[in-house]
Amino acid sequence: MTSSVLVANFTQEWVECLRGWHMEYFFIPTIVVTLATLLANPVLLSCIFLSRALRRETRYLLVANTLMADMLFLILNLAIMICIAVSAQVPWVVCGLFTAVTVTAYCCTVLTITLMVVDTYAAVRWPLRYHDLLPPARTHRILVGVWVLAAVSRTW
Repeated sequence: MTSSVLVANFTQEWVECLRGWHMEYFFIPTIVVTLATLLANPVLLSCIFLSRALRRETRYLLVANTLMADMLFLILNLAIMICIAVSAQVPWVVCGLFTAVTVTAYCCTVLTITLMVVDTYAAVRWPLRYHDLLPPARTHRILVGVWVLAAVSRTW
């Protein structure tokens, strides 16, 4: 027998073994936490975007960006989990698109949290010049750059 046949047989046996473990029950807590987060994040986002004072604060813009990236990641992850649970056949292009957007959202979240640390450092280090260093318009440009960087870094 060739090695590819051995690998195929081993893979088949492994899949059958995992089906006996009822791993699909692990989807339940994940779905509950995802749905709770998808209910809470829009409330927080609406509070930030409806308040003029919060929209002008850099830290809240960074939090809003994290919440949006988190919701995008969770929606795509939930869609992927549902496809896995129902054993749906997903076209290769859709799978690649889901993967690309999921990785982009994840990277954007990580980069935004890093920017939160930099923002806190700037606020503590230069308290009198902080609002001149990071006005809302500059923060918006930085966040667009973060999304572009997250999308481009995925292709490397």
